[in-house]
Amino acid sequence: MPLLREQLANIPDVTAQFNSVRATAGRQHLFTDGACMLQDVKGLALAGWGVISASTGDVVSCGPLHGMWQTAPRAELCAVISAVRWAIATRVAVNLWTDCKHVVLGVQKLLDSPWDPLPIDNQDLWSQLAQLLQQLESGFLQIVHIPSHLDPARCESPFEEWVARHNAHADTVAGIANSNRSYAFQQLYMQVINEQLELKSIIRALRGIFFRIAAQTLQGKGQAVVENQHEAEEIQQVPLPVGVPRSETTAEAFPLDWRRRCEAIQIDLPVQFIVAVTEFFMEQDGDAAIAFEVSWIEFAFLVTVADVLEFPAFHPTAGVWVNARDMPLRPPLSNCGLTGKDLLDMARSALLALCTGLLVE
Repeated sequence: MPLLREQLANIPDVTAQFNSVRATAGRQHLFTDGACMLQDVKGLALAGWGVISASTGDVVSCGPLHGMWQTAPRAELCAVISAVRWAIATRVAVNLWTDCKHVVLGVQKLLDSPWDPLPIDNQDLWSQLAQLLQQLESGFLQIVHIPSHLDPARCESPFEEWVARHNAHADTVAGIANSNRSYAFQQLYMQVINEQLELKSIIRALRGIFFRIAAQTLQGKGQAVVENQHEAEEIQQVPLPVGVPRSETTAEAFPLDWRRRCEAIQIDLPVQFIVAVTEFFMEQDGDAAIAFEVSWIEFAFLVTVADVLEFPAFHPTAGVWVNARDMPLRPPLSNCGLTGKDLLDMARSALLALCTGLLVE
């Protein structure tokens, strides 16, 4: 995933590069559109944009969306930015036709009230567009909203057919620009998709294990387990959890002397265990490219499966939790025969105690 983000960040901005500057007499009619694949999957969305001239039939400009944030609205905005750049470069009046209503409303607001605050979403592109529009004379550019994906066979007038044909042309150009990637990029993209699919299968397998454990637990208590095919189908349709980019790891955010601060924490668990749990958490966090939300039970399950921690043991004479190695007849070091609830409580208490200790100091 980091390599993919790096590739996206290195995509150049080609909104000022034109395939055609040819123009006919009078106002020019430009159609703009954006395309985005997998737009509902964060981290895997890819977008492109295109501008065509209905006056000449030429492809004015097109390209993949530059930057790490790949969304359909940003692609639509880039298409309009390129069209405005074309109008400035050719010094001809332009009518813009687009099926993105919020872009039409935003551009019209900039034309009517350029002093109003810019939209919050995609403010970098809106700011760029506002500066470009200020270079045009009043009335030099007009923007029109059109319906998307009109069927030419169902159009009721030559004008509707004209709109449908050129809007479809712009949509096709945007789609081709989005898919026209280098071989190396496509290989990397497919690798990331395969990794996500593998992760999804692992999560489904873990979910199945959890449900089977729950079923056996209920059966042991004499309760009936309801098996509903419809519910099972809904479970399979749960979207894959997606992480979010983060600027720093947990290790980078913690103070350098966090181990020393652990010694001052008032808790029944040994300090060595708190340090070990924290180091394990930092190691897992440091290996991840993006941050995921993990529940306490998932973290306890991960700690148990990893089998790298030595859990404390309860000293029968002293009545306190001690390092398992300090016991005269020590139990197994992996989990010391603890129950799942004990493992969960210990992992949670260790991290909460550490965070509380750091906040206090």
